[in-house]
Amino acid sequence: MNSIIKNIFLYVAKKLGLELADKTYQPNDFFDVNHISVTATLAERLANITLTGSKLNVEGTNKRAELIEEVANQIYQEHLKNACTFALGTGSALIKPNTDGERFGFDIVQENDYAITGNIGNYIYAVLIKSSEYEAMYSKYTLIESQEIKESNGTKYVEIKYSAFKDDKECPIAETRWKDYKTQIIPNVDRLLFGRIKCPTTNRKDINSPNGVPITFGLGEVVNNSKDSYRQYNQERKDKESYIFANKSIFKKDKQGKPVLPAEKERLFMSTPSRGVDDSNMINIYSPEIRDTSLDNAIERNFRVLELMAGLGEGLLSKSTLTYTNMDEVRAMKQATYSFMDTFRESIDACIEDVLYAVDVIANYNNMTPQGEYKAYIDWSDEYMSSVSERFNQYMQAENAGWIEAAEGRAMLMNEDIDEAREAIEKIKGEEDKTMDETFNKMNPEQGEDNPEEEKEEEENAVS
Repeated sequence: MNSIIKNIFLYVAKKLGLELADKTYQPNDFFDVNHISVTATLAERLANITLTGSKLNVEGTNKRAELIEEVANQIYQEHLKNACTFALGTGSALIKPNTDGERFGFDIVQENDYAITGNIGNYIYAVLIKSSEYEAMYSKYTLIESQEIKESNGTKYVEIKYSAFKDDKECPIAETRWKDYKTQIIPNVDRLLFGRIKCPTTNRKDINSPNGVPITFGLGEVVNNSKDSYRQYNQERKDKESYIFANKSIFKKDKQGKPVLPAEKERLFMSTPSRGVDDSNMINIYSPEIRDTSLDNAIERNFRVLELMAGLGEGLLSKSTLTYTNMDEVRAMKQATYSFMDTFRESIDACIEDVLYAVDVIANYNNMTPQGEYKAYIDWSDEYMSSVSERFNQYMQAENAGWIEAAEGRAMLMNEDIDEAREAIEKIKGEEDKTMDETFNKMNPEQGEDNPEEEKEEEENAVS
């Protein structure tokens, strides 16, 4: 955590009569944007795999449900993947809603930009958040937001306060761009107004800490070894680039009779005869072999050790050895990663529930839409553990057994919702029936066309 932010948090906590929860912080390479970041790569790949093929659904037939569905789509499409990546890379991340009274926006707050000041286990009832910052006149201004659950006369409410800082000193908030920010009291709530995703990695330094730790926590040596093996590979390729040594007699000469080397030939050198040295070859090439296989194996070995130590299966950083010919073998090899993902998804589910609860509360507070019931959930995909063909066969067997309808199988295969799948199936059936009728009429023209004489005889018989 930035020392200035930590001191600001300590100052505000003391001012409000609160105490910071101990936070285990171990520097990693997640924020390194100038060099290879193994932690960021691993976090982003795992976040992608966790969310791929899944969908956030909102059910309800009222204005509030429509609002919740709109912001849920916004969260899922624009913010959730980033929040998951930062949670894995730093230990946890908050998704915090804000509004201007008409629309919602969301901020991602990584582990090092907030501090827990009150909790019972994983239930957090007080927190300090670095909500915003900007620079002006060679100074950095920081906005600290305090949220705390309180109770009065049997009613719970959340109290939100703001403090402004110029560099590391508190300053009047009226002198900043946040001058309109006022203390807020929002009643009838049972949790703070944000969602939180926590990395499943165990905090081995403080098992009871409510704070999270990054996915590569305690693996600094393995991370550095992975980087070193990659650097060594590239250094050897650079060191063993080819050099050409040409006899000085084959070069053109300038007006003074001196040999001239071709322009932009950095690895071309002129050789001069030496006594006792055979210079019968006019051109000699220095091009040693690169230890490509052994260096590549070193990179792979370090990646596999990192995956193992992080509690994951192969294939996230290393090359996968799975052939997908034996699905039982595939499941066994992927089980570690899937188990990690399953726990991580539980944290994502809780985050989505909490952040949409916060949106609902804020919408009530600002009278944005009439209140109404809604149901939100993530339909998680199992694509990581099973192939498309295997899942399709499972759907076909279930349909043949009468356990599901055909639309469910199409929805999976075509990535449609159930209503779109039903409509598409009905359209296909209608076209098939029309085609069958046309084919039948072509094969039986006497039955497909009307006979006026037969119709007249049938009418006369009907009259008589």
